[in-house]
This record gives sequence, C-alpha cells and structure tokens, in this order.
Amino acid sequence: MAGLLFGLFGFGAFYLSLALFLEPLGIAAFAIAIAAAVVMQAATLRNHRRVRLAEPHRTRQTLQILECHAIGPARFRIPPRRTSA
Repeated sequence: MAGLLFGLFGFGAFYLSLALFLEPLGIAAFAIAIAAAVVMQAATLRNHRRVRLAEPHRTRQTLQILECHAIGPARFRIPPRRTSA
C-alpha cells in the first residue's frame, strides 16, 4: 500500500508540470513532465528505502511485546541482533 501511495507523487508531478508547461512550451512540455515524474519516483523510492531500513527495530519490539503478553515464546522466536563489524 505504501508503494502505491508513493507512486502517486510521480503521477501528480507529471500532471502538474504538464499543466504548467503545456501552453508555453507545447509538445516539449511532455519531456519536462516525464522528467519530473522520473525524478519524483526516484526521490520517493530513495525515501521509502531509507525509512524501511530504519524500521527493523520496530518489528523486533513488536515481536517482543507479542511474546511477552499475548502469544508466548513458543510461537515466535526472535533472532539475535546482528552487530556490524
């Protein structure tokens, strides 16, 4: 779902730039609109990857909460943390 929402930013950038530049530049506005959409897609992909890489601790904490309160240790095994060397 998050990927779809981030993809809509590229869609919006395409049509916004097309609306702004179509009348003054004519057919060249499509090149600008495509470039704007590609740049927006790259920026949102970069941001999405950075956010996803920063979230593994949330998954670990969620599993710990489930293990302690609701489910018990037999259902979920939490892997040991990796340390970068």
